[in-house]
Amino acid sequence: MRPLNPKLVLDPMWLCQANYVDLEYYTYVLLDAQQKYLKNLEADFSNFYEIAFHYFNLNTVLADKKLYNSSLQIINSDRNLVEIVNTLAKRDDLGEGSKIMTRASEILGQTLKIYLERQTSVLKNMHFYFNNVKLHRENKIYIVCRSTKNDVYDIIKLNLASKRPLACSLIKCASVKLPDLKENEFKARLLAEKPLLTDFSPENNVIVCTYDDLVPEHDAICLTKDLIILNRLVNQRGGFDSNAILDAYRLLEKKKAIPFKLKV
Repeated sequence: MRPLNPKLVLDPMWLCQANYVDLEYYTYVLLDAQQKYLKNLEADFSNFYEIAFHYFNLNTVLADKKLYNSSLQIINSDRNLVEIVNTLAKRDDLGEGSKIMTRASEILGQTLKIYLERQTSVLKNMHFYFNNVKLHRENKIYIVCRSTKNDVYDIIKLNLASKRPLACSLIKCASVKLPDLKENEFKARLLAEKPLLTDFSPENNVIVCTYDDLVPEHDAICLTKDLIILNRLVNQRGGFDSNAILDAYRLLEKKKAIPFKLKV
């Protein structure tokens, strides 16, 4: 299986790495990143969260004059960086900052749309089951993946309070064969096989995804992770929505912005 925790393509601080705001420089940086993202998409869509982070981080600059770093902390300690953010956030259609933000949103939106389009093609061959409608608000979530062709359950732990970049990590905890599984038996039989998974709670922090032969296991895991994270980004107050990826794609397909900002 390919790595579940890819390296970042674009530094979360890319907006503040120039000495002054310059449209040509920022466009070059983003087009270079876009080329790498699209190259990586040939293998999988594991860079989705990173692209979404940058997209919503731009919205945060415009809405709140704030910028988050890779630890999901607001940058406010460097005066030069704060001045750059304030310049970029100015709502002046003729200003350089406004042109940069428009172009940056355009490039990241295009990239995000291409990723979402790929994900929606996979999504139609998957099904999700969960008990907690507030699942996406949990910091540690178990993703249980099962192919429809066998009785093997792969258990992956998603940590959304990780010390890794963007506070996100995936770890495969177990692969368990549970033949002839009956309703409400899953937790008991799993813990009989893997007794150390004591915080595994189907009522609170577990989502089960099943997928058919057309979906690689790695894609099933990454898509489920991305669905959880997208809900966390755009659906903080509502219940978990299995259609969040499709809804986001439809907005971008209509050339509309996804009107949300980062809120950690």
